[in-house]
Amino acid sequence: MTTRKIKLPAVATPPGVLFAVVAPSPNEVVYGMFDLDVRFAGSKDVRAIRVFIDEEQQGEEMTKIGRLRYALAVETAVFVDGAHTLAVAAFDEKDRVIATIFTPLVFRNVQNFNFVSLVPTPDLKAYEAVLRINTMRAEMSPSLFLAVDKLKGERRPLKVAVAYDGSTINGTPLPRVTLSREGNPAIEDGLHQISITIVDNFGQPSTRTSHFVRIKDGAYESMESPA
Repeated sequence: MTTRKIKLPAVATPPGVLFAVVAPSPNEVVYGMFDLDVRFAGSKDVRAIRVFIDEEQQGEEMTKIGRLRYALAVETAVFVDGAHTLAVAAFDEKDRVIATIFTPLVFRNVQNFNFVSLVPTPDLKAYEAVLRINTMRAEMSPSLFLAVDKLKGERRPLKVAVAYDGSTINGTPLPRVTLSREGNPAIEDGLHQISITIVDNFGQPSTRTSHFVRIKDGAYESMESPA
């Protein structure tokens, strides 16, 4: 997929010209690959119609189908969940923008995720986890993860650091997450329930899951559920 950033101007559709996004509708929730359906007619000046998500061009140009219809399949999983702006722009022979349409959409791809691994660091001051976030192909920032360590009924917030080293499963990037408490105190003995909530780009929870680690005298056991 070709991508390039461009700040599109807001250009009104000229009189007598039909330019409209038929689908999806404004503020519609979309996921995976969706089919963008656009109508354009009434002007011979248009050379190409291009599509942008958050100012990033998607593909090359829309494919013309018949007399009025233009279509393009748009992938949403390469963007984090939440609010995004779809822009459709008509360009003339000199590559000038002659009309634009801006449509707000909501992307919703994260259905669930799981811990590939979760272990304490050798100094017992943090946890290191590898996550598999199903269908999400975008690299996610630490602000999209909320983490808590629950021990003996007490919930303690964890700081989150995220790194990507190129590891994937079926094309899905695997984030490596480091979780630590403020001040980096040592992790106490006991059964710890580590919970992570993934939120979208306006702070709404998408999904949550937990993993358990039992620590005693410097040794640990990591498990999906306590025995």
